[in-house]
Amino acid sequence: MTEEKLYDTRREIANFLKLRRKQLGITQQQLADLCGVNIITVIRTEGAKFFLSTKQLILFCEALDCELKLLPKNKSYF
Repeated sequence: MTEEKLYDTRREIANFLKLRRKQLGITQQQLADLCGVNIITVIRTEGAKFFLSTKQLILFCEALDCELKLLPKNKSYF
């Protein structure tokens, strides 16, 4: 995996989380409070500067009323 692929993935996650937060009308501070993290974690995550741990990502998904799903790239597996 290249650094570019990692950055692209981090940016994609960041954009989704930020968009979802805005759709729900909550502030970065409110999201931080809901997730039990510092606001800096939210800011850095939304800015694609930080990868959340699995636990944090699940907490963000719960707070933002969304699901984390892993799907195979190749649908021929099914």
